[in-house]
Amino acid sequence: WFSTCNSMAIDMRINQLIDPTGYGISDTKHKIIRALSANVFWDDPRRYLRVFKFMYVGWQLDHSTKQMVNELSEDVDFIDKLFSINLIKSHARKQPIEAYVNNGALDMLIKSELMPKRILAKVKSIL
Repeated sequence: WFSTCNSMAIDMRINQLIDPTGYGISDTKHKIIRALSANVFWDDPRRYLRVFKFMYVGWQLDHSTKQMVNELSEDVDFIDKLFSINLIKSHARKQPIEAYVNNGALDMLIKSELMPKRILAKVKSIL
């Protein structure tokens, strides 16, 4: 699971919402992104970009997730993995990488205090 919102499910047998973290319902209601661990970003670095997509449409990061994103923004190995995966996925779909960030995520990246300038330069060089 990526976040508290993603961890929820419905038990169809008893028609009941299951919120294993205890935060999913509240976080969804208040548009809060709460990553369950830093590993979720390493497992799928595209989640890092999704954070900015959600921020673009009004979601906020909880304190620990913001700290995780800040730390990952400075981790060269993570950023290399992020861009390698995105370039490969974009090429495999025969779609330019711009399609992945055209929904406003790039604008949020550029405006964000979380994104160091050297990483923005790398994003712009790819686009």
